[in-house]
Amino acid sequence: MAAIAAETARGARASGDVFSGALLASGAAALFVGTLFYARLTPELGLPALPAERTQALADALRLGPQALALAGGFAFLGDCLLLAACIALASRHRRAGDLETIGWALMAVSVALAMVFDSMTAALFWPLAHAADSALFVAIKSWFDFLFAAGNVLTGKGNIKDSLDNGTEIGTLVAETYLGLSNEPLKIAEGARKDAAASGDKIAGALSTRPRIAPGDIANILQRVRKHQQAASFDGNYRAWLAKVTPPDLH
Repeated sequence: MAAIAAETARGARASGDVFSGALLASGAAALFVGTLFYARLTPELGLPALPAERTQALADALRLGPQALALAGGFAFLGDCLLLAACIALASRHRRAGDLETIGWALMAVSVALAMVFDSMTAALFWPLAHAADSALFVAIKSWFDFLFAAGNVLTGKGNIKDSLDNGTEIGTLVAETYLGLSNEPLKIAEGARKDAAASGDKIAGALSTRPRIAPGDIANILQRVRKHQQAASFDGNYRAWLAKVTPPDLH
């Protein structure tokens, strides 16, 4: 019964991971499209700008028109919504409260929530505010856009670093253990390499078994020659100490 329950839980988690992965991929695709439309805006309008450049952003908004702003902010906002759902789902998986992966997804969720605010500004606020009688309204919203854009990217970077560290460790360990046969999970990609290695090992073993063994005197001569070369290189058997001694100062 315990095995059945564990298998059921594993299947449910796998299904949840597939759904979360689909949300993440869809959100990334929509955000990518939005980024392409953002690239068509000017740097002063689509990126954080200096205070002196915000009046130029106002002029650019009037010149580019509502469609360019709606496409950039709209697609990015759609991607933000999907990414936020994916981050929440991935952060709420059954893990320890202080787990590194959970913290990473939580940070990314906060950054995506911030992105939802400034992307919606691009889509819905920049164009009407650009036509307001008082340009200070546009400048004020643009300054808030600049702050949220910068803050969101800082949190995204930190979240990505944490998730990459955690996932890289997890996947690397899983692949190594499975490839070496230390886990119960099959890794089909390694089967061909294992068969080739086994065949090569059998050939080497067969070839060595037909050859006469090296005489003790010859072994002693080989070891003597090895030690002679080691002494010539000032190697005393401690590889780390020798490497530190012979490495040039500019390569440390």
